[in-house]
Amino acid sequence: MKIILSIFLFIFSISFSIGQSTTDYAVQTWAEIETSPAKITVHWKPVNGATQYQVYRKIKTGNSWGSSLATLDSSVSSFEDVEVIENVSYEYKIEKLGNVAGFGYINAGIEILPEHFKGNLLLLIDDSFVTSLEPEINQLKQDLVGDGWTVYSSTVHRDSSAAFVKQLILDQDAALLNKLDALFCLGRVPVPYSGNYAADGHTNNHEGAWPSDTYYADLDGTWTDVTANNVTASQTRTHNIPGDGKFDQSFLPSDVELQIGRVDFSNMPAFAQSEEELLRQYLQKNHAYKMGEIKVQMKAIIDDNFGGFNGEAFAASGWKSFAPLIHPDNVKSEDYRTAMDTASYIWSYGCGGGSYTSCSGVGTTNAIAEDSLQGVFSALFGSYFGDWDASNNLMRATLAQGTILTNCWSGRPHWYFHHMGLGENIGYSTKVSMNNTTTRYFTPLGFLARFSGMGLMGDPSLRMYVLTPPSNLVATFDGEDMQLEWTASTDPGVGYYVYEYDSVSNAYFLRNDEPIFTTNFNIECAPIEGLNSYMVRATKLTNTPSGSFHNLSTGIFATEEINLNLPTADFTISINNGELTTENLSINSTNWLWDFGDGSMISTEFEPTHTYTNSGTFEVLLVAGNNCFTEEFETSVTITISKTANLITDAGISIYPNPMTDVFKIESEIPLTGAEVLIYDSFGRLKLQQKFSDGVIDFRSHPDLFSSGIHFIRINHEGKSGVLRLVKM
Repeated sequence: MKIILSIFLFIFSISFSIGQSTTDYAVQTWAEIETSPAKITVHWKPVNGATQYQVYRKIKTGNSWGSSLATLDSSVSSFEDVEVIENVSYEYKIEKLGNVAGFGYINAGIEILPEHFKGNLLLLIDDSFVTSLEPEINQLKQDLVGDGWTVYSSTVHRDSSAAFVKQLILDQDAALLNKLDALFCLGRVPVPYSGNYAADGHTNNHEGAWPSDTYYADLDGTWTDVTANNVTASQTRTHNIPGDGKFDQSFLPSDVELQIGRVDFSNMPAFAQSEEELLRQYLQKNHAYKMGEIKVQMKAIIDDNFGGFNGEAFAASGWKSFAPLIHPDNVKSEDYRTAMDTASYIWSYGCGGGSYTSCSGVGTTNAIAEDSLQGVFSALFGSYFGDWDASNNLMRATLAQGTILTNCWSGRPHWYFHHMGLGENIGYSTKVSMNNTTTRYFTPLGFLARFSGMGLMGDPSLRMYVLTPPSNLVATFDGEDMQLEWTASTDPGVGYYVYEYDSVSNAYFLRNDEPIFTTNFNIECAPIEGLNSYMVRATKLTNTPSGSFHNLSTGIFATEEINLNLPTADFTISINNGELTTENLSINSTNWLWDFGDGSMISTEFEPTHTYTNSGTFEVLLVAGNNCFTEEFETSVTITISKTANLITDAGISIYPNPMTDVFKIESEIPLTGAEVLIYDSFGRLKLQQKFSDGVIDFRSHPDLFSSGIHFIRINHEGKSGVLRLVKM
């Protein structure tokens, strides 16, 4: 079957070059939205030869389109959808019926909430550049974190095997409990090769193993090296024989789990700069783009040198993808190099007959090496150069100059970028394009879907709609709170989100659920001992031809090293016949809370005393703190109440009335014959001493004995004693 299909492709490629207009195969869409009530109106440009349009809808993450929502006459060019709600991301498919089949896709939504956290990204770095490019690599890591990624990094040697690198990726995924989301290969990370196929149709000299980063992105597929046996390709690096470390699979054995991208300038002698300098140059412009320093027009060019090509319509992948991103009116047919030499374009596409270093009608590596093309995202298609690991490869060359940051080989199969219209990064587009079957997004010659040689050249985290971040973030600790201040973004109408780093999860967490519109933020009692890290991102509701979403800028950062004067709780105690006295030894504290363990009293005094009424073992707890921090100290005490302390309770002695005016009585529930009664005033002077003769003693007030105020009555009987308090009115 493989041989038949390869011959079919080759015949296709030589029998027809220019034919029906590529736009006949693409439905160029855009959306308008309304709120209260919510409504999405999907528009499209009328397509030549259409007899009907069918409209489908699904949730963005859904796999099936289901039945069509509507079948519309060729004169109709829009569809109103009122069965929508805000903050739900929808995808629409518009299928053209008529002389040829045509398709358009749009990811539309109303006020989609911001995606603060993108996931876990593994940055694989060629160890040749770890030292020489350390500042740029550190900046890249920070920018990735600022884009919402939690970044892990590893270095690899360029001479390692692909299998070794794959195991490193699998180990990292396992360490993250199978939650690795993206992979960024920087430098000459070992290139996996796989397949026994020629997707460009050149079975005579290009059939064999192509570079296949999909091998790294597929974490659970079965990749073998036992069956492919082909040495017909003109370049020996694409020969594939059993056991050579190159894999057999021409198509994905299972879905890829990772978004993936690569920046690799090895073996590019057409450029005067060294491999290291080309990498440095890329990283610097990548940072500048994310900071909003590279201003680019929301326009696209398509340089189509193939035409319809018997239905393959390679450039249709550009027409149908670019329209929902920037509106069809901003997508023009222009010369690739001439246009970007004089003006900027966010997107570009070019296709034509090719070689490893050229695309007919588009350009050559040598010519591009002298250019400074003002683009950002690009896609190309033509023979040979989809095999991107060749010397002076054309696709990699575009990244080595100007402002272009990504490129891919879109045509066999088609790639799909329409999700970027609502803020997705191009790594998301890469993953869905790799995993695409023709039931999700149509691609001509459907058997070419999931080709293992698909790969993204560039940073997979890049997004289209860039907000200028704030700047000059400063963190200041005032002893308890952290004060954050920054300079406003130069973009009008933005708010800000504040994030704080958590060392346990190795991620930043959001501090404010709703954006703030000032340039300062106070975090109460937030700091921890040591290094505290913070991030601020600008945010704005951004309207695009796909709808609206709450956009986020790249983050800016500040750190503050803190030595906290944390409270320390400590105390000693002394006990005298059931009465506990405290000595507070706490430091750095302004607040105290005591619990004596018997359930009778809680005190906020600095050094309280407490009287226990029962024997037992009790836990004495002190919580010492300030406005932000507390510490606890607890110790056990054993209390033994002596018999002399229990006379009042044991004998049931009471005084009444109390308070008294003239007369009061002391009464006992048991006989206290011979008990001694001593009455003291509030200064401790003995005012009366008398024997208790029976169960009740009557006392009459006398001015010399009982002045107004508090008096204490002590009763002693048979080795026991007790004290009662009496108030004289």
